[in-house]
Amino acid sequence: MNSKRGQAALEFLMTYGWAILVVLVVIGALAYFGVLNPTILLPEKCLLETGLECKDWAISSTAPNIRLSIGNSKGKEINITMINMTSSDLTLPVSGCNNTVSSSVRVGSGARADIAFNCTGNTVGPTNAKVKANVRIQWWFTDSGPQYIHTTDGEIITTVRG
Repeated sequence: MNSKRGQAALEFLMTYGWAILVVLVVIGALAYFGVLNPTILLPEKCLLETGLECKDWAISSTAPNIRLSIGNSKGKEINITMINMTSSDLTLPVSGCNNTVSSSVRVGSGARADIAFNCTGNTVGPTNAKVKANVRIQWWFTDSGPQYIHTTDGEIITTVRG
């Protein structure tokens, strides 16, 4: 009697074991060919704090690597003194992207400024790859002075252009 129970258990494991193995192989193949890559499903976006708007943005593998069009809706004129971009994605690095502006970029209330700069050593990910970069902008109100520097953190998700 025990041999029949053992046979039933073995048949159950063999039947469903093969089915589970086939499913795992299919999932592995889909992941290998990039079908299950969640980064291709992410929309392109640029987020900054309220009052500073990403009007347009581009990350390129050729110089200038970074282009940002930043709008000011703070109600007063601001001066942008530094932009820093980093990425936590180790496969698509964005590093060395510091733009310390020698004379700060003035952006009037309701206006926008186009800023372009390079990453040192061209360390931007490969062309047509999706990259997620953290952005840090330092700025101050023109009527207050540079001793009152504000820091804004944001995020850009976009495709690297050639």
